[in-house]
Amino acid sequence: MKKTLLISLLLFCANASAISCKGKVTELDNWSDSPENGLNFKLTSDTDSMWITTTTKEQVSMILMAMATDADVVASWTCESPPSCDSNTITKLCGHISVKKSSN
Repeated sequence: MKKTLLISLLLFCANASAISCKGKVTELDNWSDSPENGLNFKLTSDTDSMWITTTTKEQVSMILMAMATDADVVASWTCESPPSCDSNTITKLCGHISVKKSSN
């Protein structure tokens, strides 16, 4: 019983730290001397903005497409998430990105 309660509590705490931020890609930044082939992008909503970095080719392609088409982006963290969607530091994405065509 105690093990089940402890495992449930740990799972709840792990899920409580997950965060998702929605907005549009408004700026791109790339450093050619970086050891990783990454891309920094600014995700901006009506109320918040934050810089996010990603290093996978798939996510970089998705971000470039989202910037070019003015699509909505949702960045979701599954680990090491930022405290909020309004962050002054560059946060590495540990999770996934979804891109949705804007409805306007």
